[in-house]
Amino acid sequence: MVKGNKGANRLARVMMMAADHRIKKKVFHAVLGTVRSDMSLLLDDFPDPVPEGDWLKTVVVQSGDRVVCLPVNHGDDYVVIGRLI
Repeated sequence: MVKGNKGANRLARVMMMAADHRIKKKVFHAVLGTVRSDMSLLLDDFPDPVPEGDWLKTVVVQSGDRVVCLPVNHGDDYVVIGRLI
């Protein structure tokens, strides 16, 4: 940052915070979940199940399966990418 220039320092801080916020918002980690008997998806880190039809899958799953999920579309959707055995 520029020493002694409060306006430039403030602008730099705002730009760095905005960039940091966007980077954090775009990085999503895999989560574990369980397919319930009604075929909803209960994620380990979210208390409410995701109803059947509101999540996607790349593997065949059945009730009771433990699964690995990736959030997509800015975290708005989940895709089951694998089953735990």
